[in-house]
Amino acid sequence: MKYDLELFLELNKLYESKPIVPAPRSLKPASLPAQGEKSAKRLMEMSDLTNKRILEVGCGRGHIASALARLTNSKVTGIDIRNYKEWDLWTEDNVEYIICDITQDDFSSLGKFDFIYSNSVLEHVKHPYSMLKSIYSLLKPGALAHVCANLYRGPQASHRYREVFFPWPHLLFEDSVFEEFYTSLGRRAMGPSWVNRLSVADYLRYFEIIGFQITEKRFWESPIDEEFYNRFEDKLSRYPRFDLEKNFLLATLQRPN
Repeated sequence: MKYDLELFLELNKLYESKPIVPAPRSLKPASLPAQGEKSAKRLMEMSDLTNKRILEVGCGRGHIASALARLTNSKVTGIDIRNYKEWDLWTEDNVEYIICDITQDDFSSLGKFDFIYSNSVLEHVKHPYSMLKSIYSLLKPGALAHVCANLYRGPQASHRYREVFFPWPHLLFEDSVFEEFYTSLGRRAMGPSWVNRLSVADYLRYFEIIGFQITEKRFWESPIDEEFYNRFEDKLSRYPRFDLEKNFLLATLQRPN
């Protein structure tokens, strides 16, 4: 079987009416406040976050940190490796945004935090073990961190599901075929998003080595399309089936007292 543009287009047409992500979140700036509030309320369900020091690692455009500061009266710090123009949109006095790469920068001036969260960032980090070690260091003893990571072997990990509708395209096709696909749409040639290749087992091992206690562990999963799997078993059977159905790992971690 040739894993070429012709096959890519065939699969995309086949899955156009049943995409792996039926309703991707909006990328429009006007949608940010609602998205931020939804994510903030989800975090608030996990722990009492009122009047705490909170850190968001990989805060992006800052909408979650802003909403959390407003809803909890906590002091929230958002860090990212670059500046975002949207940081100027938020008016809460108890939120600040800082450019910092905790995998390599000196972050001692940040202090210690009561709660740290990172939402769909770890998969894009070149040194995820270093980031997790830094998160551990930034937690107060007994404090919690919540991390959400998109898993490389999951059906959505290409991050191109707004245009690519079938599962595991990044496991089946070379980057060059993605580039041909986007060129055929009249767009800039690009491959799947850069995602590190950590599995669930890798993350769990990292947590153990670093010293975290796992207080909760959940997954967002998609059932395996058996007909699709059987058609491409020569490639997909290289990976455990339980990894192929897991899109996201959601883990709440505690630094022991």
